[in-house]
Parts: sequence; structure tokens; C-alpha cells
Amino acid sequence: MRLLRVGFFALILASLSLPRVVAAAVRRVAVVEASTSRVPRGEVARLRGDVEDVLRSLGAEPVPFAETQAAAGGDCNESDCVMAIQRATGATHVLRVESVFKKGAFTIQLRLWEGRTGKTLSSDGKSCDICTLPDLHAALRDRVGALCTRVFEAEAATETPPLTPTPLPPAPAPPPSPVVEVSPPAAATAVAPSVSAGTRVAQVGGVALMALGAAAAAYGGYLLHLNGKVACENGERQPCAQHHVTAGRGAGFLVGGLGALFAGGILFYSFTW
Repeated sequence: MRLLRVGFFALILASLSLPRVVAAAVRRVAVVEASTSRVPRGEVARLRGDVEDVLRSLGAEPVPFAETQAAAGGDCNESDCVMAIQRATGATHVLRVESVFKKGAFTIQLRLWEGRTGKTLSSDGKSCDICTLPDLHAALRDRVGALCTRVFEAEAATETPPLTPTPLPPAPAPPPSPVVEVSPPAAATAVAPSVSAGTRVAQVGGVALMALGAAAAAYGGYLLHLNGKVACENGERQPCAQHHVTAGRGAGFLVGGLGALFAGGILFYSFTW
């Protein structure tokens, strides 16, 4: 009975660990301009364009600034505000940009959040004491690119890559055959396509899983039937006060067996038709 339990749970774990294909979602980044930003008025739109250009170059989609402003209502520096922007715009990330340029010096502060949870993913920045406006534009592009690349690559590393089938080697060319007189061909007999080894293994696994599921379900039904019945053997004290208590185990084996039976049927069906 112990071997039956071990085999049953091993097959359940194996069926749950079947490879799955995970499709990477398109990243949509909402850009928030900090209320503490101080740059010449004519540079605001250009700096915003710098950030959006960098996001597009990384394969991300910038949320239209008007939508972000309508959802944030101004500056945004808290997780609650970040999640409100996500709900309103569908942004996967929220990037807060703070830029200050004064008397030939600039400061850049960046912060990137995950939109759904409001969790801070990373931050970056740069400052310069003797710089020009072109230096500010170049530095903003550089730091936004470094911050987003770092976060996006870390996220991609945690995603399961899609499975790619291994290409089969080309079939060898048949050797040249001598020219001979060919008699009229006999009626061709249809040959059923051969089943690949992987398909055969999956079918056998499905049948085995169904068999173990049926055995576990039957055992669970037996335990439920046994629950509450007298446990004393003949010849012991009468009346017997000992009774079997097997309802919990019986329900567990019954539910698990039915689940394994269903999973095995799905596995067998998927690789048969």
C-alpha cells in the first residue's frame, strides 16, 4: 500500500510539472514628471520626448502623457498613486522623472515602479555642477536607458522561455537505382503513420496515471465504507467498542484518485487525437 501511495503522488507531481509556454506581456510605461522638476519651459517637452524615445528603443510602449496626468492628478511618489495610474491606463510600469537645471548645473532623479503592485523596482540618477542643456538631455537618455534595461532584463530572466522544437536532421538522399523495367504496380496498401516515441511515452503515462487514479479512488471508497465499522477481531471483548476512523484518509484518496484519473485521461487524449 505504501508503494501505491508513493507512485500515486509521484505521478501527480510529474503531471503538474509539464512544461508550459509563457508569453511575455508588452511593457507599457507611464511617465510622471515630478512637481519638483525645474527646467527651462522650452525644454520640458523635449526632455519628455527623450524619455519616450528611449522607452520605444527598448521595446516598451509609452503611455500618452495626457492619460498619465489625468490619472495621477499631478506628481506621483506613492504606491497607491502608482496603482491608480495602472488601473486607469493599463501601465505595467510607472517611471517618475525629476530634472533640475539651474545656473549651468543639473540633477536627475529617476524611480521605476511595478504598476500592478506599486512596488519600487529600482532607481537611478545623475548630477553635474558644470554642464549645459545638451549635457542634461544626453544624461537623461543615458540614465533612463540604464535603469529600464536593468529592470527589464531582470524581469525577462524570471520568465519561462518558450519551448522551441528541435529540428530533425535532413533525411539522407537515397542511392541511385539502376534503370530496370517496371511491371505494373500492385495495389498500394495504406500504411498507418508511425507513432513517435514521445507520443507513445505520453500515452503510456496517461494510462498509468488513470490506472493509479482508479486504484486510489477505489481505495478511498473502501476507507469511507470502512469508517465507523467495528475494528475488534473475533474472540475479543464483547461488545466491541473499537471502530475504524478512516473518513479523512478515504476522502483524500478518493479526491486525489479522481483528480489523477482525470489528468491521465486528458494526457492520453491530448496525445492520441
